[in-house]
Amino acid sequence: MERRGAKRLVVNLKAERLSCTKNCSVFIENLSDTGIYMITAPSKNKDYEPGGRLLLKLELATGRTLNLQCNVKWSFDNSPEEVVF
Repeated sequence: MERRGAKRLVVNLKAERLSCTKNCSVFIENLSDTGIYMITAPSKNKDYEPGGRLLLKLELATGRTLNLQCNVKWSFDNSPEEVVF
C-alpha cells in the first residue's frame, strides 16, 4: 500500500545547486506535487540537513529554466566509507 499522498513521476534530470562552490550538480530522480527526490555528491558540511534551504536551477527538456527554492525535509548519507575530499 502506497503511503504517499502525492503521486510520484520518475524522471532523470540534472540540476545545479546555486550558491555553492564545489560539486554543485544534483540529479533529480522523481517529482511530485509536494517535493523532489534528488541525489547529490557527498558533502562533509551540513548543506542537506533537515530544515535547511537550497536554491536549485533546473533546465527542462523544452529549454526553459526554473529556479526552485527548496526546503530540506529529510536526507541520508549513502556515500562509500572511504570518500576522499
